[in-house]
Amino acid sequence: MRFYSGHDTLSLVLMNKKIRVIVLHAFIAFFPGILRAGPVESIPQDLPLKTGQIIGISEMIKDPSTFFFEAFTGSRYGHIGVIGDKENGRWQVYHSNPPAVQKSDISDFLERSRDASGKLNFTLVEPTSPLSTGEQKALIDQMRRMLGTPYNYKQYINNHSVNCSEFAYQAFRNIGREEIGQIEKIINDTNFKSFDGELYGLYANPAEPLPQDASGITPVSIINSPKLRVVRARLPVERLLSDREIYESWKKGGGLKAFERALGPIAALHKIDIDDFMKKLSEASHRPSALKPFRPYPLTWRQPSQ
Repeated sequence: MRFYSGHDTLSLVLMNKKIRVIVLHAFIAFFPGILRAGPVESIPQDLPLKTGQIIGISEMIKDPSTFFFEAFTGSRYGHIGVIGDKENGRWQVYHSNPPAVQKSDISDFLERSRDASGKLNFTLVEPTSPLSTGEQKALIDQMRRMLGTPYNYKQYINNHSVNCSEFAYQAFRNIGREEIGQIEKIINDTNFKSFDGELYGLYANPAEPLPQDASGITPVSIINSPKLRVVRARLPVERLLSDREIYESWKKGGGLKAFERALGPIAALHKIDIDDFMKKLSEASHRPSALKPFRPYPLTWRQPSQ
């Protein structure tokens, strides 16, 4: 789930190519300095990795535009990938990332989750019912067949492309593992009006509205699927987050500074003052409505541990 470059209009969907270009330019200018703010954590060598595990990450520095996604879904998850096979002794992560489904070395994938302090922000989950040897092979074969499938820039389900969540959902479904994640109505079931609608105001384009019946799958719905269990959690699991929690996490991790730096061209397009916008965002994060999640989990999601 992310923004990417080349789209010709801002739109009320969970994808915007223009914002991606803006963020990438800001990232190139900003990233080298912020990693010097603290010690850089090494990629964990003790992760018990195996085929069929799913990694959910936050990309606040690598792609600060994912602030939109985390706010809209009440979570800290902007992207996910599936552990596949090994190449030259290195685990490969299959994921849908613009422009298409691809695979990355596990270290490269986890590097995307590093925040300004050097901390890696990820959660690793796996099927509660372990995959058989045959299922593991079938999953790898399925993901290999999906390599090159175009990325779903519109972010609602269609027959021609997949985003990161749809990729994981379809790969498991096609080997007989149903309901790894939850299909939801994007307009009714997500939180586009987070932060008192301040983010929505930057993102919406009335000329290209999202279809009322559009359905999608989010990274957090997969991470919290009752079909999966937590192996290691570096990010919140088993609950949605409030606007305040998301704001404070991004502030602490340096993501808000990266996001503010990326706002220039967007602010010019919408004729807004960046300082004023960031002030309103802060104020919205402290209002009573921002102190609790926009909704509880549906019963079909993993229930909080007692």
